[in-house]
Amino acid sequence: MQEDFSLENYRNFVSSKIQKISNKKTSLTIEEVLDYCSQFILTTKEFFPNKNQSTTSEKLRNIFGDSIQSKPIAVSINNYFLFEYGYIYCNTCNSILPKNAFYTHKSSWHGYKHYCIDCQKQLRNIEDSKKYIHNNRDKYNAYLAKYRAKKLKATPKWLTNEHYLIIEQIYKKAKVLGLEVDHIIPLQGSNVCGLHVPWNLQLLTREENAAKSNKIVDAFYKYIKEEEVYAGEQLICRSL
Repeated sequence: MQEDFSLENYRNFVSSKIQKISNKKTSLTIEEVLDYCSQFILTTKEFFPNKNQSTTSEKLRNIFGDSIQSKPIAVSINNYFLFEYGYIYCNTCNSILPKNAFYTHKSSWHGYKHYCIDCQKQLRNIEDSKKYIHNNRDKYNAYLAKYRAKKLKATPKWLTNEHYLIIEQIYKKAKVLGLEVDHIIPLQGSNVCGLHVPWNLQLLTREENAAKSNKIVDAFYKYIKEEEVYAGEQLICRSL
C-alpha cells in the first residue's frame, strides 16, 4: 500500500534530480526550483512573474539536464517529476494522490485521467445539478462548448488531454475576468468553419462577442495566410 504524499520526501526526490546549479546572480536558486516543482497550479510564467519565461524554462532544462530527457514537450517539469515519484495531481479536487486513485486513460501522456476516481464519481452525480452549474460556471461552460463542438464535429480526434486541460483553463480565466470565450473562426461560419481547439479560442467582452456574431472580421483575414499548418492539420483559407 502506498504511503500518503510527503512534501518533504518529494522535495528530496526532486533535489536528487538536479544536475547543475549556477552561482550567477541571475540564476535560479535550489529553493526557487524546489518551490516551483512543489506546486502544480501555476505555470513558470505565473510562478516567476519577474523573470523572462523562455529564459526561465531554459534554465530549468539546464538545471535538470538528462533527468528530464524522457519528459514530453507539453508536460511541465513539476507534473513530470510528481508522476515519476508515483503520484498525480487531481485537477478537480486539487489533491496529490497515488496513481491507483485514478482511472487509466490511453490518450493521456502518463496513461491516467487528470481527475481522481472519487471526483469522477462525484461529477457524474452532480454535473447536471443547478448548484454545481452555479458554483462551477467555468467548467460547465467548457463542458457545454465541448459537447456542442462534438455535435458539430468541430473537435478533432487528435486533441490530447493536455489540450482539453488548456481549454478548461481558458474558460476558468474567462470567469475570473468576467469575459466570454469566443471561437476566432466560428464553428458555424458562413464561409468557413473553425475547430474547438485551444488556438482557436479568444476572450472577448459580451459586447465584442455579440458584435462579432458568427462572422470572421476582416482583420483576421490579414492575419492568416492562404495556407497555415496547425498541429499537423492543414487549414486552407480561400476566397469564396
